[in-house]
Amino acid sequence: MYQDDDDPWRFASSPYERDKYRTTIESLGSARYARCFEPACSIGVLTALLAGRADEVVACDASSRAIAKATTRLADATNVQWVTAPIPEWWPSGSFDLIVLSELGYYWIVRDGAR
Repeated sequence: MYQDDDDPWRFASSPYERDKYRTTIESLGSARYARCFEPACSIGVLTALLAGRADEVVACDASSRAIAKATTRLADATNVQWVTAPIPEWWPSGSFDLIVLSELGYYWIVRDGAR
């Protein structure tokens, strides 16, 4: 998806996405998190907001192009660890007090015919 377009879903420019991210962050209240995991982080738009709320963010995407764009976007964010890997095949070790699954679950194929 990122071959011809750095932001194919318009995460950085869509009013819908901006509102969704605002609602996501507002739903966290005033809490601060020690460790956050964001699978399918794409180009890091939501990651930037999560980095302001967590001491450490592990952000993962299967696309190396998306991770490269995200890394550039958040060049000053020293609390973000970037991982290029497919989810759910790869999952980080350790525990998290916040995991953000933003529009990801419906991409997973359920095995054994269940949906």
